[in-house]
Amino acid sequence: SSSDTGAVCVGGSIGDTATLAGGVTPTGTITFLAYGPNDATCSAAAAFTSAPVTVSGNGNYASGGFTPATAGTYRFIARYSGDGRNSPSATACNDANESVLVAQATPSLTITASGSITQGGSVSAAAKLAGGVAPTGTITFTLFGPDDARCSGTPATTSAPQPVTGNGTYNSPGFTPSAPGTYRYIAAYSGDVNNRAVSTACSDSAASVVVAGGLLPDAGGAPPGGGLVGRDAWALLVALALTGLAVTAAGLRRRRFRDLR
Repeated sequence: SSSDTGAVCVGGSIGDTATLAGGVTPTGTITFLAYGPNDATCSAAAAFTSAPVTVSGNGNYASGGFTPATAGTYRFIARYSGDGRNSPSATACNDANESVLVAQATPSLTITASGSITQGGSVSAAAKLAGGVAPTGTITFTLFGPDDARCSGTPATTSAPQPVTGNGTYNSPGFTPSAPGTYRYIAAYSGDVNNRAVSTACSDSAASVVVAGGLLPDAGGAPPGGGLVGRDAWALLVALALTGLAVTAAGLRRRRFRDLR
């Protein structure tokens, strides 16, 4: 009989222990094989074959550790070589306590948005992936707003998936919002065979960026946007400036009239 080490996360070590009983002063060796991931019939090449373990009587014998490269279920088989007084024997694929689940790792993902800007500027975000096991896959950035506190509306923009080549920081493309307000980023990691998919939350404090309304004129001679924060405000400023010039001119005419008198 034999037993495995139980479930672990990918990157951890698994092993098997065989109990040899009923032998007549047995000698010889025990060899351990692990099949997987997910080889339910143990018919493919073994993912792990131990060095032969020397037998010196009935008792428990350990396989030694094995670190799988891929998540999934692994199945152990233990084979006793036999000797002059004892016949060979082996456990079978899918025997009780002979399967080990190697689970995917759960990486962490944090996000930081760029600083506040005036309308017309560009925003972006950086996502940091950590704790993954040689992660691949992609990270996608989605920007909600303006003023969508639950990130439930139509996104202002969604980036193309950014390729992941290990733990580290990944940056979104820049985006120029068309209206003032508060915008919120969400980053989503796709996961891969060894790592679970994870994402940031709309409520993350570092994920928001404020876009303030601006009064700078656009190429058409008026500021961007609408309402008094847009073209009407610009027209009002021009009108006030012209009124001031008219008052100044009238004052000059009165002064000249007094001088002539």
